[in-house]
Amino acid sequence: MSAQFVALALSYCLGKGTLSLRGQKKRPWLEIKRRETDLTYLNHQLRMLHKAHDGKLEAVSDVVQTNGFYDDRRIRVHSPDLYRVYELLHFRDERRLTPEILRIVGFQGLAALWCDTGTATKTKAVLRSWADAAQTQHLVEWVQHLGYDPVLVQKGRLEFQGVHADDLTHDLRQVVPRCKRPTLRR
Repeated sequence: MSAQFVALALSYCLGKGTLSLRGQKKRPWLEIKRRETDLTYLNHQLRMLHKAHDGKLEAVSDVVQTNGFYDDRRIRVHSPDLYRVYELLHFRDERRLTPEILRIVGFQGLAALWCDTGTATKTKAVLRSWADAAQTQHLVEWVQHLGYDPVLVQKGRLEFQGVHADDLTHDLRQVVPRCKRPTLRR
């Protein structure tokens, strides 16, 4: 099992990625869905998963039609390593966010969360998560441990203002893919 692959899959699940057991054999599949306009980042994620995985990775890519002008692109990935990701992410088949998950993903997880849900304005930077109130507290403690101080915290939403927002966007600029750097402009 590749620890790097597990950490990467977990970090993608912090944002738009979902992990579920599918098919008759109940095998874990990581699914990421994005608009066609965000295809560059989706392809980047697939390349990174291939790169981090030891051996052959089973991947399926398709188009999901929507009512709007742009369709969604979807990738689905299967690997036996995803069983470990599923064990960490789902407790009794319910998605959860724990300090252990956040410790495993590290700063790479923060960058992945930013790419999926982060926004920056002139006055603040905002991170959003699917986590409930108790799990948001784990997220706050983790972000503080990484050296950033959220000013306003609501259920699943962390705001950084002033110097804290500047530090966060500066550090993220070093690790996010080039196609996502415009989201860091303030």
